[in-house]
Amino acid sequence: MRLPNIHLPIETEHLRLRRPTRDDADSRFELQSDPAYVAYVGQPINRQQSDAQLDEELSDSTDYLCVIACVHGDSSMIGECVIQMMTDGEPEIVISILPKYRRSGYGLELGSAIIRACFGDPDIKRIMARVDEANSASIELVQKLAMTRNGLMIDLFTNEQVRRYVIERP
Repeated sequence: MRLPNIHLPIETEHLRLRRPTRDDADSRFELQSDPAYVAYVGQPINRQQSDAQLDEELSDSTDYLCVIACVHGDSSMIGECVIQMMTDGEPEIVISILPKYRRSGYGLELGSAIIRACFGDPDIKRIMARVDEANSASIELVQKLAMTRNGLMIDLFTNEQVRRYVIERP
C-alpha cells in the first residue's frame, strides 16, 4: 500500500504546507512534549528520539508522510499532519497543532487541505481518523471536516478503544 500522491508545498488561505526541515526540530519536540499530544497521539519521547524521528523523515525512510503547517510569511512550524496507510489500504490522518495556535482554525484549514490533497489521488476512496473519546477538541475537528463516526477500534499505542471517523471521496 502506497501513501497518497500529494504534491507539496500546498498553499491555503492562511497556511503553507510543506515537508519537514531540520529547522523544525525545536517545534517538533515542543509538540511531541505537550501533555495533550502525549495523551492522545503518541508515546513520550526525549529530544534525541525526536531528532532521530525527524532525521528519518528527512531521509524519506518512513512508511508515513509528515506535512508541516506554517502561517504565510513565517517558516516556523505551527502544527503537522501525519498521513499513514492502514492495513485496509485507507490513509489515516493525525492532525496536531502547537498549543499556542490551537482553537484558531488552523487544524481545520490543515485537515481540509490534506483531505483535498489525498482525494486528488484517484486510488484514495476513503480517509480515516481515530479519536480518543475524551478528546472533545479533536471530535469537534473531525466533525467539522465532515468525517462521520464509523465505529470503534483499538489504538495501537494506548491499547484503548477509540472512535473511528471516516470521510468518503465526494
